[in-house]
Formats: sequence, C-alpha cells, structure tokens
Amino acid sequence: MIICQKSTSNRKITLKQKHDKAMTHFLAYWTFANASYTDEANEGLLLHAASNQFGRLTEGDTVWIVTSKDNCFYLLGSILVDEITNTKEAESRLKRDDLYLAKYHILAADGAAAKMKWVDVMDDLPKLRFSGTKIDRLPASWGAGNLQTMRKLSEGSAKILESIYNGAKKI
Repeated sequence: MIICQKSTSNRKITLKQKHDKAMTHFLAYWTFANASYTDEANEGLLLHAASNQFGRLTEGDTVWIVTSKDNCFYLLGSILVDEITNTKEAESRLKRDDLYLAKYHILAADGAAAKMKWVDVMDDLPKLRFSGTKIDRLPASWGAGNLQTMRKLSEGSAKILESIYNGAKKI
C-alpha cells in the first residue's frame, strides 16, 4: 500500500546545469502499474524512462515523473538526462530485457539516479505552469488524462517540484 508521505532518503535533487546548458525541465506521467513495476525492478531508483515523446529532450534536461492511483497524484522524482538512446541500447546498458518498447529511452548518469519518493502532490499540480504551448496550466477540472502529454515546465514550476521532492515546505 502506498501512503502519501515523504521518503527518508537523503538524496536531494538540485537544479544544477550540465555542460553549461540552460536546463529545461519537463513533466511526464507514468501509469501506476509502470511506476510500481519500476520501483520494484530498480530498487526504488529512477535509472531510466521510456517514451515516444522523449524526442524533444536533450542531454542535461530534467524529466519530473508523476503518477496516480485512486485520484491521488504522486511525484516520484526526476531523471537528469545523461543519455538518450533506443530500446536495444538501454537494455544492454541496464542489463535487462524487459524494458518498455519505445523510440526513446533516457538514462540517468551512473550513480546519479534519484530515489522514488511517492510524494502526494494533489494540491500542488494545479500550481504548475507550462511553457511552449497555448495551455500554460492544468484546467480547473483535471485528471490523469491531462498529464499524458509530456509538458515543458516553467522555471518556477521546476523549483516547486524540486522543493517538494527535497522535503522543503510546500510552496
């Protein structure tokens, strides 16, 4: 059973830059089944993610991952993109043969994978702002379907997620 609470992990996510590139942050949604499987298979680490939508990403971007169950939404953590590859290469690198078949796979840097925390963000998701599209926020009546398209986050929204993940007071 999952309870809306913060993890006791000491790992903190920070908005550091890689290769002096301006960081771009995205919000991606995982089904609960995918999140649960990944949590178990990777011992709670966000080592990897796969999506046909990841063609927009570049090395150094950050992908924040959320999921939901029974209308409760959870922030799992983020992946700082170290490499973008295909299914075959990702399986080789991760020494697994059961990865989701998708055009793009992102890998966290060795030793830099975030711990999945399952933080309740039900009240926080409507505060997020998106950039690069006409729709800059979730609609008043929103649900998981509104999160299925990966969205580019505003800088302020990335800071909100970072603060929540790191256990600071919610903004």
